[in-house]
Amino acid sequence: MPPPRGAGALRVRTTEDERLVIEEIPATNYCCERQPGNEREVLSQAIAWTVPSRRDKPNFLRVEHHEPGR
Repeated sequence: MPPPRGAGALRVRTTEDERLVIEEIPATNYCCERQPGNEREVLSQAIAWTVPSRRDKPNFLRVEHHEPGR
């Protein structure tokens, strides 16, 4: 069953050949750091997911971290 509408984020990026790619990010993979005392001001955003590893090694966590102006 797909998640309800509004339960995620969109990531917009361009490829090396300048194509525009829009990807849906599930809400379970999206986190944001907010300004203490001001819940409307977002300081940074992170998208995280697990990546499978080799057979006898555990999976690892990959995090894409974004800050305004960087």
